[in-house]
Amino acid sequence: MIKLIHRFEIQLDFWQHASHVGGPVDIHVPALRYSTLLKLLVSRGIQHTILISDLQSSVDKEKQEVEASERSARAVFNYGQYNRLEQVSDGLYTLVNSMK
Repeated sequence: MIKLIHRFEIQLDFWQHASHVGGPVDIHVPALRYSTLLKLLVSRGIQHTILISDLQSSVDKEKQEVEASERSARAVFNYGQYNRLEQVSDGLYTLVNSMK
């Protein structure tokens, strides 16, 4: 499979490698290379699932959420989103002080 990928000049970004032969992998494929990879997978009978169809929009959305949270003077620490180290430290400091 690796030789085929190199032959078709598909650059893959492996996010999760297989833990065993035949196991699932998570890869990032540039949109321009998706159709080539899809043909390769179908021709080899390899099952696939798209987990994130537009990675850039997901990254942009998360970035906007983080920036909005930082701008908000009344921002409450949110454990359900990515937080920068400074926000984590501030949240812990606030939590400790609320227990006094």
